[in-house]
Amino acid sequence: MLLFLLLVFLPAVPIETEVVETLTDCPGYFVEETPPEIPDILVGGNILNRTRYKVICQTLEDTRRFLTLYDTKNKIPVFSAYRFIGAQPGRPKEDWKIEPQLEDTNDDINMRLLEDYTTILDNQAVDSDYRNNQSYDRGHLYPSSHAPNESAKLSTFTLTNAVPQSRTFNSGNWSQMERCTKCLMEHYCIRNRTVIEAFVVTGAEQSDEKLNDKMNIPSRMWSAFCCNRTDGVWMSKAYWGHNVPNGNVTESSHEEMTTNFGIQIFPPLCSVRQKSQDKTTLCKKKCKFLTPSVPPADKDETSEKTTFPPNTTPTTTTPPTTTKMTQPTTSITSRSVIKKKQEDCEETEDRNKKEIEEEENNMEGEESIMKRVFII
Repeated sequence: MLLFLLLVFLPAVPIETEVVETLTDCPGYFVEETPPEIPDILVGGNILNRTRYKVICQTLEDTRRFLTLYDTKNKIPVFSAYRFIGAQPGRPKEDWKIEPQLEDTNDDINMRLLEDYTTILDNQAVDSDYRNNQSYDRGHLYPSSHAPNESAKLSTFTLTNAVPQSRTFNSGNWSQMERCTKCLMEHYCIRNRTVIEAFVVTGAEQSDEKLNDKMNIPSRMWSAFCCNRTDGVWMSKAYWGHNVPNGNVTESSHEEMTTNFGIQIFPPLCSVRQKSQDKTTLCKKKCKFLTPSVPPADKDETSEKTTFPPNTTPTTTTPPTTTKMTQPTTSITSRSVIKKKQEDCEETEDRNKKEIEEEENNMEGEESIMKRVFII
């Protein structure tokens, strides 16, 4: 009787699952819990085809590590989203895993080593799909180099977090971009001057090509992060590149990603811009390889030139009739102009020195803050 009463009156405890119905079921990985907008896939936070696209709360050791929206038809992720809180050096052994609940929703919530799974996988890629090719790697969307500890690093080695990525693109400019963003986030994304925190979303766009007649080979890859800087200013940067051998990576903004590719990665909060946002001098060496986005066309210099109405000529001033008076006047004028330019140059140089000193002081201040950061 007592057992019966306990079963009746005890509150039901929900069982946490890894593959969930909506993005809101896996919180903590988007700025203001606002997911990206991706045409024909994800609009207003709603997945347009839930049979094809699955939300995975990537779980290892009963702990949720990051989020992936996975395309079970193309067998590649649409994007992976994670919260960057600092990174531990090193790379773990590459033991690739799969997602059991993509095949059976009642299976274990934890990702599983592929070698321990004997059932045929219909809804995701397997390690053998990448074999017998000389051109493509298993390219991480959430890179292990951005993970905060050993367990988190291991969790990135799941095939639901990988796409066929051109080998030289993966090991070349894309890898350099990951080092660049790691540097930027570690130095500038310090919430409340104590905690490193940035929200990152990395995605891939499908193409018409397949690897081994199974997995879609993305035509383009993109990545962006947004964070609240040490000085309280919201900062965001975006990057993209074609998935081709030795492909370049272009530095952009999430606004340009919306304009050029129709992908809205972050909410308007990340669009706040101030001049201080671009003073990321500590990472210039790591980021100098990037191809800048094409700036707007320069203003037509001819528009500032003096023009005259048709059929008219400019009015000219009659020169002095006496050469002796003209010569010293020109000389005096030239000397005064030269002196004025020298004074302007000296003033500009002094102002530049002050700005450099202020920037160096800011850099020293940020370095001292970094030493006191507690990585959670």
